[in-house]
Amino acid sequence: MRLISLKIINFCGVQEFTFAPNGNNAEIIGDNDTGKTTIANAYYWLIFGTNAASTPGFSPKPNDELGNPMRKLTTSVEGVFVLPRGSVSFKREMEEKWTTKRGSPEAVFTGNEFTYFIDEAPVTKTEFDTRIKDLIGDEESMKCATQSGYFASCLDMKKRRAVLFSVADIGERSDYDIAKDHAELSEFATAAIKPDGVNHYTVDEVRAKYKPLLKKANDELAQIPQRVDEANRAIPADTPTSIEGVDVALNGMHSLKAEHEAELNRTSDENVLAARRKVEEHKTTIATTRTAYSERTATANSEYIKQRNTLDEQSAKCDFETNIAQSKIKKLNSEINELTANRDKLREEYNENRNSVYPGPTEWAGETSCPVCLRELTPEDIEQKKADFAEMVKGKVEEFNLAKSEKAADINKRGQDFNIQIEAKNNEIAEFEASIVSNTEEKERVVAEIAKIGEAAETPSFEQTEEYKRLADTLGHLQFELQTAETSGMTSKAPAKAALEKVKADIDELMQKKALYTSAEKQRQRIQELLQEEKQIAVECERYKQILFQCDEFVRVKVGLITESINDKFPTVRFKLFHEQINEGLREICDIMVHTKSGYQSYLSQAANEASRINADLEIAGVLGKHFDIDLPIFLDGSESITNPVPPADRQFIRLEVRKGIVPLKINVSTADEAVAV
Repeated sequence: MRLISLKIINFCGVQEFTFAPNGNNAEIIGDNDTGKTTIANAYYWLIFGTNAASTPGFSPKPNDELGNPMRKLTTSVEGVFVLPRGSVSFKREMEEKWTTKRGSPEAVFTGNEFTYFIDEAPVTKTEFDTRIKDLIGDEESMKCATQSGYFASCLDMKKRRAVLFSVADIGERSDYDIAKDHAELSEFATAAIKPDGVNHYTVDEVRAKYKPLLKKANDELAQIPQRVDEANRAIPADTPTSIEGVDVALNGMHSLKAEHEAELNRTSDENVLAARRKVEEHKTTIATTRTAYSERTATANSEYIKQRNTLDEQSAKCDFETNIAQSKIKKLNSEINELTANRDKLREEYNENRNSVYPGPTEWAGETSCPVCLRELTPEDIEQKKADFAEMVKGKVEEFNLAKSEKAADINKRGQDFNIQIEAKNNEIAEFEASIVSNTEEKERVVAEIAKIGEAAETPSFEQTEEYKRLADTLGHLQFELQTAETSGMTSKAPAKAALEKVKADIDELMQKKALYTSAEKQRQRIQELLQEEKQIAVECERYKQILFQCDEFVRVKVGLITESINDKFPTVRFKLFHEQINEGLREICDIMVHTKSGYQSYLSQAANEASRINADLEIAGVLGKHFDIDLPIFLDGSESITNPVPPADRQFIRLEVRKGIVPLKINVSTADEAVAV
């Protein structure tokens, strides 16, 4: 796709100019500030609406001598391109929009309007941009392939790497496929297999998975010595070293305890047993009497319970109906608020419509000269134009007023509808409020009835009866007799009881020793478990470290493949995409290495001269053009820095060269391998 011509009108400092290379290579030569870069900027503005440097807020408007934008000019750029089949023309225009507001004698600037053409037919911006993208591609790819130096100087490191990685051709091989071909990456290859056994993780996913695992394992290793120390300190200094003697002593003490308890049972006082039996029997009598009393009172109150249940149901019904009514009222009030808000909006709309006036101009402010031939119009022509304008305004005002009247009627109708709905909902609320009053009165009646029948059915509790008081007095006498018998028997059993208490104290002491030993054994077992866990975690740590180390090794292998694939695409330029750091890590870079007489040098180093950099830029633009399938012209600004540039042989090449004293611009177009001045 070659440039046939580029027509520029009122663009920056150029009033009108046509650049016509006719699809051939060309040179644009001139002194400083003669418009060379303006031609390149116009070319990129035509295609993407910005200049070659993608400057934010770039404006193509010409400026006057004071640096202010010149007003009421139309800026346009039209380019004609040859395609494999036929040709296509694109045109972008920008025109200022001036509007005369009501009550203001002068028009004011209200913005810029853009129009677009494809093959001289007007199109929308979307259609224009879509056709451009279909033929040329996106802006960044196009500038990489057509603007010498754009890739090296305008893209940041990450974007340059992204472009180069898209150029690399290592097939659809996954990270696992690459790793399994290298025996030294076996741990990484195994770690890259997903649990399903079919799919695989990328190297970044493997690293993201195992870095936290390694950190967690290292943290656990760091905690184990402290946990072992805590377990050691939890073992008391006086802990028995053996439990065998303690168990033997405990067995003996338990046998002795059983003997003392049997002796105490044999010496139990029969009087105590008899007294205790009488107390228990009398308690049973009291319980039986209480049950009989409850049965008698329940039978007497059955009619009361029945009436009470009926009244409780009536009370619950009143509460339910009241709650329903309150819920309905709340909902209706919400709906009334919404209707009222909508009615208020209608009032605002009605007032706005009532106060609206015809927005168009009512006084003629046309031109007094013909816009085509610039001939001054006669007074008769002017008067006729004013009369035509007045008639036109009269018709539009009538149309405006009719529409205004119809809108007011519609607003009134909708407002009346809202009022009818609000009134209906207020009536519903009144009905529900009356229902609430009725239910409240019924609830009060029911509550009073419940209280009334409750008083009639009230019976004393069993504990308030004379029968219970008599039984309780008898129980008190029996319990006193039991206490007297127990006190009398304590004296005869004192020696046996003292011996039993001594045995129990000895058993408690032995049990404490056993508990100390058991606790210490648990801590010793815990220490062994921690030491074993430490060994297992250490093994896991080494495995994680090996996997992460092989991740870095894999990156080196893959970097080599990618770098080799990328460099194979370029005849002389080479790229360095990673830097080996002192700590053996890899840092992402994107150094361009250019070919010089002294060997390969960094693009930015002093050893690389300007000519080698320019030829590297041209080579990069050529290769990226093939990659992105872009065959537009390559622009080289500042070509005076090189005497023998080497552009891609199959691309149109346009040089912008500063040469002192050349005013106006000189255009050389190559035809049949030689430059011809135009």
